[in-house]
Amino acid sequence: VYQNNRDGIFWTRERGSGGVGELARLPAAPSRVRRYRQTVYDPAYTVPDYAPDLVWYYIFPERFRNGDPGNDPQPGVQPFEDGTVERHADWNQRPFLNGSGDGSDDRYANDFHGGDLAGILDKLDDIAELGANALYLTPIFQASSNHKYDTADYRRIDPGFGTEADFRRLTAAAARRGIRVVVDASLNHSGRDSVYFDRYARHPGIGAYEGGVIRPDSPYADWYRFDPASDPPYRGWTGVANLPDLNEDSAAFRDFAY
Repeated sequence: VYQNNRDGIFWTRERGSGGVGELARLPAAPSRVRRYRQTVYDPAYTVPDYAPDLVWYYIFPERFRNGDPGNDPQPGVQPFEDGTVERHADWNQRPFLNGSGDGSDDRYANDFHGGDLAGILDKLDDIAELGANALYLTPIFQASSNHKYDTADYRRIDPGFGTEADFRRLTAAAARRGIRVVVDASLNHSGRDSVYFDRYARHPGIGAYEGGVIRPDSPYADWYRFDPASDPPYRGWTGVANLPDLNEDSAAFRDFAY
């Protein structure tokens, strides 16, 4: 086989940088072939003038700073899929790890310290003093978990982080300091406890898997791929069942995402 070269790609486990390849005998497992990636781009695209000079400050909002204790997620009030959340009384307490004997429940990613947008706003001067001129926030959209990659509603700020007005205040205050704000959005999977999937029948309308039933009449039906013969009858991102894969071939989903 003529395959990609052995060049290591910085900060990844990948091998193969494109360009000149390497001739080798076919591996026993086809998955071991170092395949080429084809990158398609618009040659007319121009990188924004500000981009080469960006110095990023990367924030995981739930663990950054608690600026407004009034919006902290509360056990028994804030749901976590078919259960509830856990809360740390002490900001400096270590995150819970189930099965470790720390007294936490048997769920991952449902413990909260109370970090929020108000906390980021509190520290903008410190961030600017460091020389950063761009913030990268992991997702801030409504979701059950502390990491928010299990998106429940792409159109709503998570109440535990604040409101849309809080986000507007943050971006305006950042702009006054010459800081740009970029928000992460995971558009290859959603959460199963979401407006779109609605595994637990908690959201308005009809989800694609409403209450654990495949619903072809859902407006989100073709956002996901279902196989009734499988358990569960859908594919989770990297096998994680609470992160159902989104069908990027769906015209309706692409319209929404774009």
